[in-house]
Parts: sequence; C-alpha cells; structure tokens
Amino acid sequence: MAGARTRCFRVGALLRGDQFEHILSRIEGHHGGRLHVVDIEAGPGMGKSYLLDCVVEAVREMRYQVARSDLLERDSALAFQFLRGLSSSSAPLPRSDSGDEAWWSRDQGGSSEPLTPTGEAERLLRARAFLHSLLRGMARRDTVVVVDDAHWADPDSAALLEDLLRRPPEIPLALILARRPRQTQLGLKVELARAVRLGTATRVELRPLDTKETVSLIGEEHARQLGPNGIEELHRRGEGNPLYLRALRVAVRDGVRDYDLPEQEAPQLLGDIHLLPPDAALLLDAAAVMGTEVFDPGALSAAVGLSAERGDRALRHLCARDLLRPDETGTAYYFRHEVLRHVVRGAVSSVRKAALHRKLADSLAEQRVAATELARHIEGAQAVPSASDVSVLLKAAEEVIACSPEDAIRWLRHGLKSAPAGETRGNVILMLASALANSGRLTESCDLLHEALMTETSLPDFQRVQAASVCALSECFMGRYAEAQNLLRAGTTPASRKARMAQVELTISRALVALFDGHPPTDEEIVAAWQTATAEDDRLSVAGVLALRAFCGSLEGDVAMARESARESALTIDAEPDERMAHKGAYLAILGWSETFLGEFDAAERHFIRGRALTRRFGQRLVLVLQLLGLSTVYRRTGLIPKARSVIEDARENAHRIRAENVESIALALELQGMMWLEFENKEQDLVPLAERTVRNLHKGGSWLGLSAKLSLATAAWSSGDPRRCSMLILDAGGGPELPQFPPILRPACFEMLAAVNVEIGYTDVDEWARRATACAQSLGLPYLDAIAMVARGHAAVAREQGEQALALYREAADGFSRVGMIGFRSRALTLAADVAATLGEHALVESLLFLAMDLANQCGNEATVASIGERLERTRGRRTEEDRETREILAGLTNREREIAALARTGRRTRSIAQELSVSPRTVDVHLARIYRKLNISSRTQLAWLLNGRELGAPPR
Repeated sequence: MAGARTRCFRVGALLRGDQFEHILSRIEGHHGGRLHVVDIEAGPGMGKSYLLDCVVEAVREMRYQVARSDLLERDSALAFQFLRGLSSSSAPLPRSDSGDEAWWSRDQGGSSEPLTPTGEAERLLRARAFLHSLLRGMARRDTVVVVDDAHWADPDSAALLEDLLRRPPEIPLALILARRPRQTQLGLKVELARAVRLGTATRVELRPLDTKETVSLIGEEHARQLGPNGIEELHRRGEGNPLYLRALRVAVRDGVRDYDLPEQEAPQLLGDIHLLPPDAALLLDAAAVMGTEVFDPGALSAAVGLSAERGDRALRHLCARDLLRPDETGTAYYFRHEVLRHVVRGAVSSVRKAALHRKLADSLAEQRVAATELARHIEGAQAVPSASDVSVLLKAAEEVIACSPEDAIRWLRHGLKSAPAGETRGNVILMLASALANSGRLTESCDLLHEALMTETSLPDFQRVQAASVCALSECFMGRYAEAQNLLRAGTTPASRKARMAQVELTISRALVALFDGHPPTDEEIVAAWQTATAEDDRLSVAGVLALRAFCGSLEGDVAMARESARESALTIDAEPDERMAHKGAYLAILGWSETFLGEFDAAERHFIRGRALTRRFGQRLVLVLQLLGLSTVYRRTGLIPKARSVIEDARENAHRIRAENVESIALALELQGMMWLEFENKEQDLVPLAERTVRNLHKGGSWLGLSAKLSLATAAWSSGDPRRCSMLILDAGGGPELPQFPPILRPACFEMLAAVNVEIGYTDVDEWARRATACAQSLGLPYLDAIAMVARGHAAVAREQGEQALALYREAADGFSRVGMIGFRSRALTLAADVAATLGEHALVESLLFLAMDLANQCGNEATVASIGERLERTRGRRTEEDRETREILAGLTNREREIAALARTGRRTRSIAQELSVSPRTVDVHLARIYRKLNISSRTQLAWLLNGRELGAPPR
C-alpha cells in the first residue's frame, strides 16, 4: 500500500504531500461501519482538482473502485446533476433495490403542470432512497465516491448532499467532496460544518505553497533566473496559489506590468467568466478596464449605464461567483487577485475596451479625480483627444514624469496628435522632450526639439528659447558640445516679457553646459541677463544670475566677486519655498558648484541636497546628475569617502538610465580620482587600465569635469608607481608648465601633484612647482588652496633635505585643511609630516602624527588608509621600544648632572649658556662634557647630538 502511495506521489509531482497522505489515511480508515466524508476545501486555482486526481489514482492503486461525479456550472440548471454524474462514472454501478436505477435521469420538469411542494418532497424522498440503495451496493464493492466542484451543485443535488450529511447511512463508505468555500451553497456549508463537528466528516483546507514548493512548481531553471528576491516577490504576489504562481512567473522575471498568460493557465481563469449574465459581464469588464485595485461599484455602474438595481444585482452575482470581493469597509470592491483582473481585461474586445475607457473618462472627469487616472482612460479610448483631453494629458504627464517617464511619453504623444497650435502645443513638445530625456532617449529628445524649432512656426518666441536650452543640455550629455553651443548662441531677439525671461534662463543654463565644454557665458551676456531680470523685478531670476556670476567668477579666479555673488544668491534662494523652486533645480546646481569651487563646502552640500530632492521630485534627471556629481565632489573634498561613493554611484546609475555614456564616464573618473587621492595609502589595486578606458570614453572638452576626469588617469599612474607618466599627463592636459588649459582653481592642486611626483623622480625643479602653486593660491585667496600650496612647499623642502622646515610646512598645511573641514586632506598632510619626522629620528612625534592621521582617516571611512597607518604605528612603536632599550644602555653610566648637561649640549648650546642655566662655572660644564664623551665613547657635541637625537632623557635607570 505504501509503495502505491509513493509511486503516485512521484508520478503526480504532488507538492502538498502531507495533505495527500492525510486524505488517503482517512479513506483507509473509513471501515468504521458508517459513511465518512472528506471535505477538500480550496479557493480558485489552489489545485484541488489536481489533488483530487492524484488521490483517485492512488485509490485505484489501492484496489478501490471509484465512482466520480464532476459537477459543472453549465449543468447547474439540470436536476440531480450529482446522480447524473454517478451514472456516467467509469465504476460499474450496482442495480438499485427498486430495480429502477434511471428514474431520476428522466426530465422531471418537462410536465406542463407545476410541481407542488408535496411533489418536490416526494421526489427528494425517492431520490434519497435510491441514493442510499446505490451507496450500499458501492460499499459492498469497496468503492470511493468522488464529487468534484460541489459548489456547482444544482438545488436538487445540494439538497440530496445535505440530507446525506444530516442522516448518513450506516455503511462503510468514503465520500470525497472538493469545493470552493465562497461559492458553496449556504445549506451545504452548514451541514458540512456540522458533520466535521460530529466527526462524520474530515475537512482538508488546501494550504498555500511555501517558498520551497514554489521553486519546485516553477522549476529550478526558472528559479535561477528569478534569483532569491524574485522568488520572494513571486511567492508574495502569487499568494502561494499554484495557478497564480504559474501565471505570474514570466511577469516577475521580466519585471513587466503588462504580461501574457501562458496558454495552459488562461483557459482555466477564463472559465470563471464565460457564463456570466450580460449585466455582470459588463460590470466586471468595466472594473478590469478601470485598472485600479479597488473601485466604487455604484459609481462604476452609473458610468457604464447600469441602473442602481441592475448594478446591485450584477455585483451580488459577481461576489457570489467569488470574482469580486468587498474591502474591509464594505463600500469598495476588488478582484480576488490581480491575475484575474489581468485576464478579464485581456478578454475584453478592443472595441468594447475603447468604449468603456471613454465612458469612464467622461464619468471620472465629472468627479474631478486625479489627472493620471483620467489620462489612462483618454489614452485607452483610442480616439483623437479633445482640447480638454490634451490639458488633462499634459497635467498627468507632469505628475508622473519623475517616477514613470514612459507613461508620460505615451500620454504626451497621444496629446500631440491634436494639441492646438501655439503655447499649448509648445508645452506638450517641451514636456515630451524632457520625458524622453528622463527615460534615456536623448537622441529622440533632441530630434523632437530640432524638428520643433524648424517646423513649428506657431511656437511662441519664449518657447523656442526654452526648446533651445533643453536641447543644448541633452546634446551636452551625449558629448556633442559644438551642437549645444550652436543652439545656445542662435537665439532670437526677445519681443515679449516671457521671451526675455526665457533668454535669462538660457543664459543661466549655459553654466551647466560649461561644466562639460568649458565655455561659460561672457561677462556681457551675464550683465545683460542681470539687467533683464532686474528690470522685470524677478527676484528669483536675479538670484539665478548671481549664482551664474559666482560660478564664472570662481572658475576664472575672481574670488572676491564670486564669493559676494554666491552669498547674495543664497540669501534669496534659501528664503524661497520649494513650490517656487520647483523647476529651478539648475539654480541650486550652479550655486552649489560655485560654493564648491570657493571652498564653502557646508553651503554647497546644503544646496546640492535641496537641489537633489527637487530634481528627483519634478523629474529633471539631467540636472539631477549634475547635482549628484557636485555633491560627490563636496564629500570627496571633505573626506567623507562612504558618502562620496554612494552619491557618485547614484550619479552613475542615473547617467546609465538616460544612456549618457559620456557623463557616466565622467562620474566613474571622479570616483576613481577620489578613491586614489584620498586613499593614498592603498597601493595594492592597479586602477590605471580602468582610468585609461574611462578617459578614452570621454568626449573632447576643456571643462572642469572633463579635466578633473583626465586627472584621474594621472593620479592612477602616480598611485601605481609611475610618477614620470603622471607628470607628463598633467602637463599634457594643462597645455604646458603654466597649465593654461586648467581653470585657476584647479592649478594649485596640479602644481602640488607635480611637486610631489618630481620629489619621487628626483628632479630639481620641485621648488618651481611649489612657487607656482603658492603664487596661484595667493592670487585666488582661498584658504583650502593656501593649504594645498603649503603642502607643495613642504615637498620642496623635502627635496632640499630641509627636514625641519618640511615638517613645519606639512603640519601647518594640516592645520589649514582642518580649518576648512577637509579632514581627508588633513590626514594626508599629517602622514607626510610623519614621513619627515621619521627621517629626523623623532619617533615619538611620528607616533603622535600617525595616531591623529589614522583617527581622521577612520572618520573619512578610508579603511585601506586606516589599516596602512595602523601597521606603520605598530612598526614605530616597536622601533621606539628598541631605542628605549638602547637609550637605557647608553645612559646607564651618566649621573643626573651629566644627563642635564648632555640634554642641553645636544641642542647646540654653547658652554657659557649651559653654565648660566645650571648656575655652575664654564669649567665645571667642560669637565662634565669630557666625562660624558669618555663614557659614551664619542669626541664632539655633533656626535652627542646624533647619538641622543629623538631620545627622552629622563631620570637615570636604577
């Protein structure tokens, strides 16, 4: 017997093995002298019929006969469907005691005379007697009676089953019922519950599949494609229901919202809806086309033209069929599962679907629902949109452009079919171009705008300027800088206020383009923009021009003007609410970059973070990328490495989404530069190949971003141990020793790098690089650049073997970095100071400097640097321990007075000075010095200073 079960289990690939075994055990134990019922209860798609098939196969393997009656919805109008099914069962039925085994198969409703209550009762009694006689005969032949889909039982069959449960015959027979609980007639549910309570029935509720069983259901190969997260999502959305899991597996794998059901799943779901009455079918179709998770049935009925009474009747029918379910409030309804909603929607014909969308759009418009809800139905109506429809589509696109640009693109393309000429059409074109850019279709965005500028002659002049501005930025993101400049300089003569203000916006936007191509607006253009904004009394536009002025001034070295302009701009921008700044993300980006160049990192971080939030919210992904690049630069300069990496990764991801390979390469280059420059102790990873590939992918341009990216390759070469190549790359990118192609604010850092690498190379022109770094920093007057120049002068002192001076310069530079919050640079300066202190033999100072540098590196998140400095600290402490031992041995024979004189003499002080400090005669000092020389086996003060340099001369050892 166990072998039969095992073989059936393996053949059927049954997933609910525990419940399978439980049902078989109840069948085997039914020989108690009375009828025992097994009630299999499961919702749609849970696999009850499949389980029943496996049970039937196992029962036959156990040498039982099976009498099966599968009830059908389409036969629910026939009387005694249960008995009709048994008559066609494959099991040979015994002859009834009455000898008339087919009396119930005749049409009892064919008489023209209506049946009386007495007649109905007589018929039921006769059917009961016949059934009991039939069951007694089955019991003698070891038969198991199986009834599938008992929820479709006709009234006579339901009454017969209820009577059987209420007064079961005293025969050893097993009856298996499989049904859906929500669709089962109330009387039958009551009698089944009573039988379970009395122990004459066993209920088996099919449980949902667990995650492991879900993997078995969909197959190992499909599970590997989904991965752990995909399997969890599939199991959650499928609710452990085998039918839903199979239907959703492709949609979850491909991450799509609209999906086609596998051929074997769709018919099973369609079987629930194909026999619906017309009103119920209409209401169900409308609910599916509505597309929302929950809906108001009254409003939906009215929208599709059903009266309240007809709509209520249709709703009750759909709920009885378990197609719709009420929510917790009982006022709204939803499909029992998203898969059912999807299959119903797919089964609606295109003509009916379009008509329903139109009705829903008109009805919802009167209810003033969200524009995004209306837009879906306007699009689905497949008709040329009206003027009011275009307005709705435009508003809906604006709401979703940040989170779902593809929806915005579809709606705007639909609206463009009939958008009236003029400003409305221009708004549709501009927003469509932004949506295309957000979704990564930069080429399509530019083509649309170029075509509009050439062919849309009715566009107002201010929209033509706006189109040129948006198109130019997209061209830059694709690395087409010449095309961008042509668009920005073509322009028109502003004739209206809107056009004049649009021209101001275009001038401001040129700062963003300048980050790529290195060509900011001229002073004359900035002055003209400021005059226009002032004349129009637009304070926010004035603030934008001031940010532009600060940006250009900081790049060109006019620091005083840039700082003043940035602060004035910030005063206005910070006072403006987000609603006013909704589409002014460019202002915050330009202001943040200006403050970054000026070393005002706290202000820059604040403005970049606010700009990042606004551009995300309002779907300005191009500007968002520039916000993120700027914020990562702030974190890199202030040494917050984990934050810098997180933000730059965000920038790379957004650049990848919009397919801006040029910007993605810049972001990667900045990440590499930060990794190598601040994690200067990490020499293990060779990043030169990656940096070379990044630079090759960059389009030509002399911008701050482009040049900073090229410096990543130079830094990689230096980090990998090739200082000569580093020097060559910097000079080549900068256009010669004066680095004329670099903006002034970049030059001090480049001169400092040149000084550092030339120390390693052994060249003698380190002083010249340090001089240039200092001159450039002093001309700019920025504290963080002064600190960088101080480091360069420290390199020059090292090259001249002036250790004490180099040590002082590095420590002073570290203090300078500390004052401006650049803790990563401070850590590096302290490490350089420690290197010099080590050559001077001041090992106690080395330990102190390295400990502070390691603490700062830990604050930065520089794990590699922390580990490297920690190793150096251990070596230093070990060296100091050894030197302390040597010192004790050296000084073991000196008296206290001799130790005092030795400590003073090693500093270079003369005999008379020592005598005056100790209040002894010069002769006494000379006598003690002679004894010291003899005991230490030396002959001069120089040798004494060398021997005792860096050693602590405390009390003599005991």
